[in-house]
Amino acid sequence: MGAATEFDTIAHDGPKDTEGNAGRMSYRIAETGADYCKVQLTSSDGNARFFKDASWTFRLRPAEQGTRLECSVDFVLRLRYIMLTPVLFAMRGAIAKDLRRLKTVLEAS
Repeated sequence: MGAATEFDTIAHDGPKDTEGNAGRMSYRIAETGADYCKVQLTSSDGNARFFKDASWTFRLRPAEQGTRLECSVDFVLRLRYIMLTPVLFAMRGAIAKDLRRLKTVLEAS
């Protein structure tokens, strides 16, 4: 997968959209480098409607037992959803859980 590749994620739980999918969000790989990639949110409905802009940067770092994957998230809320700031901050545990699941999948392949 390289720059301009697009993909969707679908949550296992949650309210369904009009197509019957829970938590579908769409993304595009915006940049790639020797040790990183930047993923940009492209959808604007469902849970994505809260964000004016959102991106995730994944970096590979050497580690004692292999490679460490670091993830940073940058997003700007739409002004009308600014009151969600404390809620999103409180959800950082859910984000960590998602990253642990990603780690499990990557280590299994």
